[in-house]
Amino acid sequence: MPTPRTRVVRKTLADSVYDDLYDAILSGDLAPGEILNDKAIAETYGMSRTPVREALRKLSLYQLVEMVPSKYNRVMPSDERSILEAANTMYGLYEVCVREGIAHVDEAARTKLERLAASIAVAAKDEDRRPLTEDSYQYFRLLAELSGNVLLPDLLHQVAPQASRVLAPRAGVSAPDIVGKTFAAIHRAVLDGDRDAALVALHTMTEPSREAFRRLMREVD
Repeated sequence: MPTPRTRVVRKTLADSVYDDLYDAILSGDLAPGEILNDKAIAETYGMSRTPVREALRKLSLYQLVEMVPSKYNRVMPSDERSILEAANTMYGLYEVCVREGIAHVDEAARTKLERLAASIAVAAKDEDRRPLTEDSYQYFRLLAELSGNVLLPDLLHQVAPQASRVLAPRAGVSAPDIVGKTFAAIHRAVLDGDRDAALVALHTMTEPSREAFRRLMREVD
């Protein structure tokens, strides 16, 4: 009996640079406003500047890097308030995705959601924040697309990059183990078509960042 071949997905040079910079931005190793010199990065990786620029352009599309031609590239300036504002805005959109999309989950969508949920569970266990962030976003984006609400996917795309920074390590906010456990509950409810249970689990998952935002606002006041 022939052995099935395993499909190997090969990363490009730009993909490798993108992954490293993405992780560094989310973790805070690259601080908001920090200059990203494409020549220096290329030398570090021992490659030309072309794949580095490609990675920076992709990061700029997600509003994680600011590129000003002939001047500088830098990590998009931000602060705790703007990050939490973006996160809570995205969580509000996630609620709309659940409310409007859950009734339209068909067999094809179930297969895609199952695959994303499995990846999220592994990422949460491994505390691997990039796939945890990206796959969570893709999960709700699929619900948005199923909903038929043409505004939802674009709105999610606008706020997701800044909101993803809330997953960077900080006390009591969106810890991977919390996200993993509560997301499993969200997923079970989605597959069961139980909108109310999915919304309760979503609120549990997002409450730490909501509380962090409320605490921040009390400090400002």
